[in-house]
Amino acid sequence: MKIKPIKFIEKKWLAIILIASLIEPVHYFLLINYPLPGKTFMAYDADEATVAGVMRSVELDFDNPWSKGEKVFFNGALGSPYPYLMLGYIRMLFGIDALLMNIIAKFLLFFVFLLVLFKAMEALMPRRHELAFIFFLLPLGLMPIGYMLGYVTGVERLMEGFSFEFSILNNISRVYYFVPLITSLLSLLFFSKGKKTHTTIFLGLTFFFYPFFGFAFAGLMFLYSVSGKHGKIQDKFKQSVNELWKIYAVAAIFLAPWIYARFVHPEYFTLYSQNSLWWRAHLVGILGSYFILLGIIFFANMQQAKKNWKFLLIAGVLAITIMIFELKALGVSPFTSLMLPNAILDISELLFIALFAVGWLVLESGLDRRHKFIILAVLALFPLSILNPKYVFWMQYRMGYLLHIPLAMLAALYFDPFVAKMKSFGVRKTIVVAVIGIFALASFLAYNYRYQMADRWIGQVYLDKSDKDAMLFLNTQQKGVVLASDETNYFLPPWSGQYVLYHPAESQYLGGGPDRQKKKADVAAFYEGGMDEDEFRDMLLRYGIDYVFYGSKEQQLGGVDLESVDFVEKIYDSETAVYKVRL
Repeated sequence: MKIKPIKFIEKKWLAIILIASLIEPVHYFLLINYPLPGKTFMAYDADEATVAGVMRSVELDFDNPWSKGEKVFFNGALGSPYPYLMLGYIRMLFGIDALLMNIIAKFLLFFVFLLVLFKAMEALMPRRHELAFIFFLLPLGLMPIGYMLGYVTGVERLMEGFSFEFSILNNISRVYYFVPLITSLLSLLFFSKGKKTHTTIFLGLTFFFYPFFGFAFAGLMFLYSVSGKHGKIQDKFKQSVNELWKIYAVAAIFLAPWIYARFVHPEYFTLYSQNSLWWRAHLVGILGSYFILLGIIFFANMQQAKKNWKFLLIAGVLAITIMIFELKALGVSPFTSLMLPNAILDISELLFIALFAVGWLVLESGLDRRHKFIILAVLALFPLSILNPKYVFWMQYRMGYLLHIPLAMLAALYFDPFVAKMKSFGVRKTIVVAVIGIFALASFLAYNYRYQMADRWIGQVYLDKSDKDAMLFLNTQQKGVVLASDETNYFLPPWSGQYVLYHPAESQYLGGGPDRQKKKADVAAFYEGGMDEDEFRDMLLRYGIDYVFYGSKEQQLGGVDLESVDFVEKIYDSETAVYKVRL
């Protein structure tokens, strides 16, 4: 008897995954090859320039290029450096620039991520995993309305507030998210198959690459374990602890670099531990971004909802209260005029999160183990996604994106009951599919149009070609500190491989040392022509500057005549000039 080989994945799904993975590279192709007139593309945004700079740190003894002497391991705003350090060595091996390395890495890692996600859904769902994968790929929220509101009100944040639905495809496409997403899904996948050694290794790697995902998936692993146990609640928990503690103990060893950073450089951990409601607005984002998925789940369980209407009423009041605060923080009128004490928000958040304790009822149900797990995963990630960062050190910031995965799975499980419910209202399945398809297509087109055009409208990531050529020239020179203006400072380290005095971002500390503000003021004064020759000399000596960059952004700030200064020598002469300090 001939046994047919088991297919890892069907070709049609490989094709779908490949097409989805190519979306972002196509954007880059257009941005790079069809730039603004007279300009050249430097990076998609300041964040991409930052991670590209982390890649170049391998040439600088792991120094932060925006803060000489400060290692990239101990600056929280740089994110997790380890994936980028690996890419830095690969980049050097193949002789390609950091931007191209980042584009290639994102494409390959996103392809692998979707492949692993498909197999994880297949293993963790009792049925309908293919539909869940489609739900995950499709933007199924209120993004068209979000864009319309943003356009009408002029509130840019509304466009982002409704963009979680497509975020995992584009908005968070960063290597230091994709790598731990892959390892964390693999850890859960192997755990579901009883392979504890593999589970331990991949959970440990997740802790190493991005501890927050490690903690999140360690929790999900516990939920998967406990959902398959029998007996009283306390017995289930005890059995799961016995099953998992060795895995956790060994995997936790991979946290060593982060524990060291926590105690030796605590500023890494205090960076984001603040009440940044304006930046997070996650309940608005979750409800808007996953609206259709949530609608499918709600209407499929209408009978249960009617039985528990009091519970839902309380949850609704608390959710509305939280969203009012979020809309106020986003600057949406008329909420901006409301004078509400923050204590109301804190109480509402804590009470709302407490409602998710009903998860223990799921454990007592007669549902399939994998069905239980998916519900528990949603009940765990939903409150964590909206929890104030002051309670959990910003851990919730990316949990809203992780929530997308179990929500897509749960919506797929409930899709048939949802269609049946819609049919009872006189709405045929074809109409349901058509409405979902129209919203998904509108969201896809709107998001990608904005993704492509945002850089062209703002223009900040396009510099004059002469500026980039000068940076590439500096890439051939001895390493040193370059004096440049704020807008140039974003892109100079990744393209030149040199240091600059500070990172210009005001919202986060990305480098520059304790006298960063003084440096910024001195640089501005110099390029605006407010320094005499002696003051200029003193500044160069004080900050250990080796090169002076004079490009399009510097020229816009005012007039500086360096030709007559005898302690700087012009070593690059074009529309952009580079001077070598001779002191």
